[in-house]
Amino acid sequence: TAPVDRMPVDEPGLLAIDDQVKGISFLMKQSPAFWRELGKRSPLIAQFRVPADDRSSWFVQVDAEGGRASLGLHPSPTVTWESDLEAMGAAFQGKILPGRVRVVGDFEEMRALFKAIAQTQIAGHS
Repeated sequence: TAPVDRMPVDEPGLLAIDDQVKGISFLMKQSPAFWRELGKRSPLIAQFRVPADDRSSWFVQVDAEGGRASLGLHPSPTVTWESDLEAMGAAFQGKILPGRVRVVGDFEEMRALFKAIAQTQIAGHS
């Protein structure tokens, strides 16, 4: 993917996205075998998008090489999550804000990703 410019320090919502990407990347690096196995069974590219601000977009790619999170827009996601920043943050804390989230593509694929992230956080797969 193309490099993404660093986000300005004076925009807290954007910094939160940067931290989210770093946090998920950290989890994936702590459990590479888990993500490689998941990627062999169910490869996916999940785009997370704030429709009003593409600079807040990021994606997770899971394939046979493992899992990784990156800032930016992927050219061909398999599923896309669209919401405002607050609803996106809430989802990663286990809360869905009704009416503020739109999933384009297979909802079960997105749910499986959230479940895998939660399993990694709880169990600390290796």
